[in-house]
Amino acid sequence: MKKVDKVAEIKPVDFSGGVRGKHCESYRRGHTVKIGHDGYLTEQLGHKSDRNERLLKQALVEQPDNGYYYYQLGKEYENTHFCDQASDNYAMALDRVPKTAGFRHDLVVRAIYAFKQARRFDAALTLIDRKEWDASPDFHFAAGDALLDFALAYPDKAP
Repeated sequence: MKKVDKVAEIKPVDFSGGVRGKHCESYRRGHTVKIGHDGYLTEQLGHKSDRNERLLKQALVEQPDNGYYYYQLGKEYENTHFCDQASDNYAMALDRVPKTAGFRHDLVVRAIYAFKQARRFDAALTLIDRKEWDASPDFHFAAGDALLDFALAYPDKAP
């Protein structure tokens, strides 16, 4: 019986589309698939982030009320430590994303963190007071972190 080198049979998959592309080929079940992704390697991040920012801004020109694009742009800015821009985009997303959206929880938690990082404590406290995700440990962790920084920055105003 001849041994088949499965690695030699692997062919790369191309993706098309904007920031969240889809693969161009269809695959049937039963095939061995090796998945690799180099998009988060240090040498790729700068290029990828610049590209994503450009694509998301263009998408917002075409669909200015799309909260998901603001959310994704906020994540791009958060990943590159631009806290003011991240908090601005999360604020825009919060106004546009329905409370039933599958990513709303992540948006709320990220927004609290970004507001804290940008020292926009008023926005963080307002969002915390809504108690939109009161049953979530992540919500309470982000809220506690923001409240601690607020108390340290303004001890006379701390709740």
